[in-house]
Amino acid sequence: KELISSTNSEINFEQSKTSLYDVAVIIYTSGTTGNPKGVILTHLNLLSDAMSISNWFKFNKETRCLCVLPLFHNNGQITTLLAPLYAGGSTVIVKGKISLYAFWDLVNKYKATWTSVMASILSILLSLPNERKGNSLRAILCGGQILTRSVQDQFESRFNIPIFEGYGLTETTSFSCINNYPAEKRKIGSIGKSLITNEIAILNENDEEVDENTEGEICIRGYNVANGYLGDLEKNHAFRNGWFHSGDYGKKDNEGNFYFHGRQDSLIIKGGENIYPAEIENVLYSHPDIEECAVIGVSHKLLGEDICAFIKIKN
Repeated sequence: KELISSTNSEINFEQSKTSLYDVAVIIYTSGTTGNPKGVILTHLNLLSDAMSISNWFKFNKETRCLCVLPLFHNNGQITTLLAPLYAGGSTVIVKGKISLYAFWDLVNKYKATWTSVMASILSILLSLPNERKGNSLRAILCGGQILTRSVQDQFESRFNIPIFEGYGLTETTSFSCINNYPAEKRKIGSIGKSLITNEIAILNENDEEVDENTEGEICIRGYNVANGYLGDLEKNHAFRNGWFHSGDYGKKDNEGNFYFHGRQDSLIIKGGENIYPAEIENVLYSHPDIEECAVIGVSHKLLGEDICAFIKIKN
């Protein structure tokens, strides 16, 4: 009403004719290299991913998501907004910046049943003295960062809420694979199985699919995969032969679960051996006295690269 009264011009509320294949949004993502890339997403991309997430977790009209991530972030826009609305549920959008001190109060106030976060938010909630209030929150979807086993175990033990780890990129609208639902079907440590809207394959340098439990590049194709990057022909090489080449490396086991090993550009090559920092970080995080860690490669005269770990000790 305020908007209408503030303008002197006539507002036309007639619905525009659009196609599923029309561009809905352009989301800019920097990834890990270079300038931000404009990812072109259609209405079909958004709706297919939201539908798949909603169906995966059996969202319904009783589902209420708490949106703590910004809406310019696809995790917030798709997972905690469109996915519950697709099922006839609802979402709670926090006004302004959210303090994680208030997280459990918000969950309890609005009786939220689901939320989606990054692993760093779980770590922050673990570091705070605030305890869970109420029992409405049934589960948490986690993506965007590596979820260490120690953080997952500590969080689930303390708050008694299952965490479903998933994987996706802006180029796949949001999630493209998620751990099995319900909780007892999860394969902890994996990033789960492919959503129904897309197909995932592990390809080698010749764009050929590799055997199970063999490392290669994670590649995705499907209804949720973007049309490409806006005005960037060089970067659009990632979209080739029907596949989006993510630049992430991992493997697929004989049960169809996928595993994320790391970015190609974070790979450490020590004496001819390929080493992913995430694998070492996961081992370090299993030590009870380590709060945070980061592993990088540093130059070495003989080996080419060596491993350097930055560690923050608890207390």
